[in-house]
Amino acid sequence: MAKFVSVLISLIFILMSFLFLNIVPKVIDSHQAQCTESVEAVIADIDESEDISNNTTTYAPVYEYTFEGESFRNKSNIYTSIKPEIGRQVELLVDPENPEVCADPKLNDFTKTVFKYVGIVLSVISVVMVIVTIVIIVKVK
Repeated sequence: MAKFVSVLISLIFILMSFLFLNIVPKVIDSHQAQCTESVEAVIADIDESEDISNNTTTYAPVYEYTFEGESFRNKSNIYTSIKPEIGRQVELLVDPENPEVCADPKLNDFTKTVFKYVGIVLSVISVVMVIVTIVIIVKVK
């Protein structure tokens, strides 16, 4: 039973590290790839999300920008623990085919960096778990 649990935990950590290091950054990049036109935007509002179970609040900026004479208001899908500053000017990239779709390159880079470091930690844990699994298998024989 210990072998099975150890192998299962190792596989879960390997899968999670792969997800954090490979899949999530590619999803962020694919969203941003369609956004090719640079615009100046202002953080007009903040969307707050509270997690009562662990008493934390995360924030997503709400951007206002103009593209080809039309005004847009768009909330980021990325929430962080850092509260954005209302009124701050930021550069966004918008999809010229669908200007309601935008990406904040700095926020996306920050998010990818966080996922990269979490992925590295999970990879280290994966290696440790594989070593533990091998030791358990050798000792059980």
